[in-house]
Amino acid sequence: MIEKDYLKKQIDLFFEELTALLAKKPFKEEKLKHLEGYAEKYTRHTLTYFMNTPVEAIFLEYENDVNTLEIISELLLQTENEIGVLQKAAKIIGRVDIVSKDFSFRRKENKERIAQEIIKMLG
Repeated sequence: MIEKDYLKKQIDLFFEELTALLAKKPFKEEKLKHLEGYAEKYTRHTLTYFMNTPVEAIFLEYENDVNTLEIISELLLQTENEIGVLQKAAKIIGRVDIVSKDFSFRRKENKERIAQEIIKMLG
């Protein structure tokens, strides 16, 4: 129970920091620097690692850690929107939806946003 409370607190802190960063509208380089820091702080890997690692390897590494997978998907969504990165984020969100016992409006909105972005890029 204590571990679950700690993880919930970490996720809440992550989203608070991410919201504060996005509210400032930083330059792209500064934003990526902050996202790299958040990735290392909350996942022990860099954002570049998640962008370059196949999604199957990420699932193997974090198969029982739904909270970290959710953080990873959110980090990927905040990077420059490349189709491959968006597809990876969508797959991670899909896995979290399957494994998680909690319903999330945020995940639903993110999946819709990804679909719209991909359609816009391809259209």
